[in-house]
Amino acid sequence: MKNLTKTTLGILITLLIFSISVFIGKIVKIPIEFIPSAFTNQLLMIILSGISIFYFQSKGLLNFSIKPIKIKLILRIILTAVIVFIAVTITTSIAIKIICGDIPKGPNPFMKYTPLQYFIFLSIIAPIVEECLFRGFLLNMLEPFKSKGIKLFRIKLNVSVLISGVLFGMGHLLILTTGADLPFVFRILFFTTIVGIMNGYLQEEYENNTLAPIIAHITVNTIGFLILLLSLL
Repeated sequence: MKNLTKTTLGILITLLIFSISVFIGKIVKIPIEFIPSAFTNQLLMIILSGISIFYFQSKGLLNFSIKPIKIKLILRIILTAVIVFIAVTITTSIAIKIICGDIPKGPNPFMKYTPLQYFIFLSIIAPIVEECLFRGFLLNMLEPFKSKGIKLFRIKLNVSVLISGVLFGMGHLLILTTGADLPFVFRILFFTTIVGIMNGYLQEEYENNTLAPIIAHITVNTIGFLILLLSLL
């Protein structure tokens, strides 16, 4: 398969999996009160991602890998995620203050979750599902772009990492459907794009091991969970 065909197919399949999952997730609801409606979306997304990974891996077109990581390296991944979380949060807050001024805050769409729901479905399940699609599948399908990129503070970010990160961030524009205000949407869009780029970089840094971005993603979302807990006190 030619490089352009492979990368285009990877992007199209990712968008298709994401769109189908969201569409069906809006229609099909699991009749258990504790399980949020977004879980149908997550469940379908991980199934379709798994099928795609298995198919393209069997054809020798994709190199998906989840391997154990040493504790020392796990701590390094967690520290990286914490530093990026703090840096992006501060940067985003300053940017919103400058651009939006004192626009009244709208409702926080994440407040509809109980702390336990947030922890299970947003801090644990969502990172696993999203990383399997955007890094495990998409980033590997974009492998032909890995030879080109940019350097940022001695860190090389290749084109495949940037594309997967941007698409990951754009996927979070769905938050517009929750009635969130524009400053909140901007914060989420910018934040998730940077986190997506970080996760792609970590996958490549750790020998294409998708467990690395999963750990980083869980760390970031868990910090959000702790902030939610503090806001409820």
